[in-house]
Amino acid sequence: MLFLEGKQMGQMIEKDYPQWIYNANEEAKIISHSELDLYLADGWVENPAQLEGTIDKIKTSLGFKEDEELASGEINAIGQMYKEITDIENFKLQMDKKTNAQIIKFIKWINEGIAKESDVKPVKIPKNATKAVLKDIVNSL
Repeated sequence: MLFLEGKQMGQMIEKDYPQWIYNANEEAKIISHSELDLYLADGWVENPAQLEGTIDKIKTSLGFKEDEELASGEINAIGQMYKEITDIENFKLQMDKKTNAQIIKFIKWINEGIAKESDVKPVKIPKNATKAVLKDIVNSL
């Protein structure tokens, strides 16, 4: 599994931007960040791991028995994994407003996580890549 640590992608995000939100009874959707508090008050969450039953579904998919417990560290790792996936998907929504330098910084952030947690080769960034090429790289992640 890929776990990215340290740097927060929020440092590269504007105050009002599109983002994904999740609800146990409705399909996930994209909203403007300025609307977030209204949705949070109505039972929506920013991380799908916060939805009731998510951990149980993951346990079932991993073959755990109903009465088996996950260690708190495993639960935290699952929550962190969901947060990182959400950060990546939210960044993808915002790429049109990002500079090439910001997109390259994001790809390097992903590469750091790949290097720490897997034997997957890091993504190569071509010299003088256009914004379209950089967006294609990010969308392939």
